[in-house]
Amino acid sequence: MGAVGASVGCGDPVDALGDGSLQLEWEVNPLGCEGADIERVQVSLQSAYQTYEESFRCTDSGAILSGIEAGTYELEVSGNNDVGRPIFSVKPRKVTVSAEKLNTTSMIRLTAKPSEVQVVWGFENGLVCGANGVSKLEIAFYDDQSFEHERFRVSCDAGSATAGDLFAGDYIVEVSSVDSEVKFSGFEEIELERGINVDVRVELKPKTTRPSTGEH
Repeated sequence: MGAVGASVGCGDPVDALGDGSLQLEWEVNPLGCEGADIERVQVSLQSAYQTYEESFRCTDSGAILSGIEAGTYELEVSGNNDVGRPIFSVKPRKVTVSAEKLNTTSMIRLTAKPSEVQVVWGFENGLVCGANGVSKLEIAFYDDQSFEHERFRVSCDAGSATAGDLFAGDYIVEVSSVDSEVKFSGFEEIELERGINVDVRVELKPKTTRPSTGEH
């Protein structure tokens, strides 16, 4: 009878494949690490089962992450300033790490991270939305040249709303009632830096209109 090839029985141990590695390269557009005030690049790999995080000098321009269990991960990379705040970022991407292999991904191009603003509102008279006959509010963001950057409607009872993807700069935040018998509005000025999250409170007051005199 001919020889039979070796096989693994049900109870026999099976050696697991070794971990993999991931090679990264990054650039900071358009001014580079020093011009953008970035000290460190933070790298995060996340899956349903594992998380890997490491930090590197921005000027290294690249790194290799070793000892990564094989699988598919979401890769997030940020550029942090000297106090550790992420001010540059890139859209997260999926990467696959194969066992016992040096894996690569395309160039990571970091650009300025937008800011996020939470708008909180209240009425000057101290009453709640329903007592003022207001059910909907409209929120708008204007830059210092009066260009509109954001406009959306929310339920007044929500008490707050968040706007993201705002670039650094000076803004006017305007909040006004929608379709209410008495028109309420208010605004506040804010200054945004790259990658920050801020809160702003807007007080709503009755909006008075000057009666027409009939003169033109």
